[in-house]
Amino acid sequence: MTQHSYFNLDGGATGAAAGAAAGGAAKKKGGDGEGGKTILGHLLQVDASHYLPKNAETGVPDGSKAPVGGTFLDFREPRRIGEGSSGGGGGGGGSAEVPPAGAFAGGRRGFDDCFAIDGHRGPGVVRRAAVLSSTPRPSGLGSERMLEVWTDARGIQFYSAGFCGDPRPVRGKRGALHGPFAGAALETHAFPNGVNATEGGKEEVKAWKEDMVLMPGQEYKHVVEWRFSW
Repeated sequence: MTQHSYFNLDGGATGAAAGAAAGGAAKKKGGDGEGGKTILGHLLQVDASHYLPKNAETGVPDGSKAPVGGTFLDFREPRRIGEGSSGGGGGGGGSAEVPPAGAFAGGRRGFDDCFAIDGHRGPGVVRRAAVLSSTPRPSGLGSERMLEVWTDARGIQFYSAGFCGDPRPVRGKRGALHGPFAGAALETHAFPNGVNATEGGKEEVKAWKEDMVLMPGQEYKHVVEWRFSW
């Protein structure tokens, strides 16, 4: 169980669907069309040294962990979401010199991946899992907005809403239209498909599986805190 809130620290409002005109101008300059207030310009840091590889056929984690180093899933240091590759390629537009790669290549539409958060110490012991920051602004044009996610869960799923508003925009509050990449979801939970875990020693595999099973009479609970600053 988890929650699926979306965050856009630039103000949201229109998302990609209603920002086509502004995005077109950015693309002509070699940018990625973020004029529509998508989250592609946001910076993301995930406190995870490992991610959960997905089965190529099902798209579900296969029960193993793999290092993020050298992959487009390495967010151990703050990185622009629209970059989306391990080699600096530009997702969501890119440029002639550096073609799109990673999260925006081979039919992928951004991120929908689970990370194994570092430092898990059991129920009730929260630690920082991720930091999402608004698109950097030129000096003097307003302060940066920041969201820190703290949790006692083992994993965090990052979804960049690549399928939002497809095939038509989603209408939100006050008539706002939301399209692809209009928000970022950072979902804390146990490891998906943890009942089939194979990675790690006997005790770790046991823990993965126990996280996924609720026996009669037991209660499920995990903690997530959203800490905002600006």
